[in-house]
Amino acid sequence: MKIMKFVLLGFAFLLAVGLHAQDAPATKPTGKPQREMQKGPRQERKQDLMQKLNLTTEQAEAFRNINQKHKAEVQALREKSGDQPMNREAMKALKSNHQEMIKNILTPEQFAIYEAEINAAKAETKANRGQRGGKGGSGKGQGTQKAPRG
Repeated sequence: MKIMKFVLLGFAFLLAVGLHAQDAPATKPTGKPQREMQKGPRQERKQDLMQKLNLTTEQAEAFRNINQKHKAEVQALREKSGDQPMNREAMKALKSNHQEMIKNILTPEQFAIYEAEINAAKAETKANRGQRGGKGGSGKGQGTQKAPRG
């Protein structure tokens, strides 16, 4: 059970970082802690990933440690950048390093499952972005419509 929680937490972190970097609002909408905002479909996806990966105790502990370290590095980069746009290259390097570390603790089969789940989450996020009218998507209801001539 601890293993599942650990992997779910790691996966949630990856999703949160990816999603936050893509569509973080300029100001926080509420004073709710970040964890409260991550419930629902993401939680289900994390649980599904944990079951699919079937990590050993050692893998789960390493996975948790890698994700905690990555989270601290990303947070430090964000704090360092302040009001300036984040350095995309530095963020890419952090992400690449994180992926490599995860790859080193998983079997090839587990890593294939992990990548498939991450890619599915990215695709879902991209698809949903257009539906909610977010940045980068066409969105429904955006823009103006001309009145019909009659």
